[in-house]
Amino acid sequence: MGSSYLLGILVALFSALNAGRSRCEKAFPTLPVLPGVAALCIVLCILFAGELAIINGATHNTRHLPAYVRSLPIPTIQTGVAHLEDVDAQRSLYIEGISILESVVLFALAALLRGTPQDTRTLHAIIVVTAVTLAMLALRAPSMLCSDLYLYIGLAQASPNAYHPDHRPFTGDLAVINTIWGLPLFPSAYGPLWIALSKLAIAAAPTLAAKLLALRIVEAIALALCIIFLILLGQSSRVVALLAVNPAVYDLYISEGHNDLTGVALVLAAALARRTSPILAIGLVCAAGAIKLPFILIGALAFTAEQTPVRRIVFWLTSAGTAVTVCFLAGGPWYAWALKRAYAIYAQVYKQQPLPIDIILHAVLASIAVGTLVLALAQQRFISGAAWSMPALAPYIPASYIAWSFPYALLAQEANLPFFILLPTTVYILNTDYTITPYFILLRAVLIAGLTVGIVFALLRRPINREAFRNTDAT
Repeated sequence: MGSSYLLGILVALFSALNAGRSRCEKAFPTLPVLPGVAALCIVLCILFAGELAIINGATHNTRHLPAYVRSLPIPTIQTGVAHLEDVDAQRSLYIEGISILESVVLFALAALLRGTPQDTRTLHAIIVVTAVTLAMLALRAPSMLCSDLYLYIGLAQASPNAYHPDHRPFTGDLAVINTIWGLPLFPSAYGPLWIALSKLAIAAAPTLAAKLLALRIVEAIALALCIIFLILLGQSSRVVALLAVNPAVYDLYISEGHNDLTGVALVLAAALARRTSPILAIGLVCAAGAIKLPFILIGALAFTAEQTPVRRIVFWLTSAGTAVTVCFLAGGPWYAWALKRAYAIYAQVYKQQPLPIDIILHAVLASIAVGTLVLALAQQRFISGAAWSMPALAPYIPASYIAWSFPYALLAQEANLPFFILLPTTVYILNTDYTITPYFILLRAVLIAGLTVGIVFALLRRPINREAFRNTDAT
């Protein structure tokens, strides 16, 4: 994880040093749009289908997995708490190549979308058809890297509550949830609103397979809402397109079913509602915090467009305080215990004998995340590269937490195209399921070296304040 923290720090520093300079998208050539967009979207769908096929192959051929995994409605490569390097080296290399290619295609797509075609209806139709195709592939994904969807179902039906499940096992086809996540069930680290939403989503689903699909559909709806809210917020059409056809988004939040995108949708909804009803915006940010508690910090971004710092800070503090109160009241006395227990278990996986440098880098990146949130809230200033730092608000950084960066990247004063272009590669780097191969190390090394060189050049070309030297000499 140390190199991931370092990358985040370097990206933020590089962005801060180059603030105000011409952005790379201004250098994009203007090219024929519609045929190129259609071709690139087809390539994205093919790459995503190939990625899902490789993951399915890994699930059915990984030797350490118990036999029952292959009989699950959706086989998963993780059985319970996340494992490390579950995908073999060869398949990890294939996924790395696909992730890089997806970023290259997204870069080309951003370049093409700089031109404005006369037939915008056809362009919109291409994007919509691509998004629907990617969503269908993700909804029908035959395997998963992560088993969180099974945990969501178990927690929705846990007794007496999700924060302190008892020792009564599930029966019928749900019994396998205890096999995956233990007995008693792994305690919930999620907010009470997510527990309520997941209960509602699976209530009418008669089988385990149907319940899994229902939760995938919840995240598909969350993504659709994100796109709608962005359009209503007047966000750049290129950024909306890069989110709508981004394979990494469909992989993490529909195929794998991680619930973080639900919190993102609520924050974007709050940013939209703030224009007409600050009270509704406060309630929506509170709801995001009741999905996952760290959204009480990220939700501050919904208020950055308010005219005065006092209003921005008061609205955020009100929503954050309300969210904390709701979580502890609705979650009951076991809520705090469940958070502590979940942290302790995951820490054993992600921070086995952490090196001091890892702890320092994590602290620095988390400080950047908090500092940039404060800067946005207090002065309405954004550092685009700081978007990558938001997952550091957690004690560990699984790939799914990259969604915590979405509000910062989407609500900033300027469109953050590089973030969404590089999202597939970012997700690959953060995903601990893949075996660390020499090519994986090379990818990180190239990124670190490139950012370091960019920072050095940015420092060298900064203008020297000669007047300050004259004043110093005079004294």
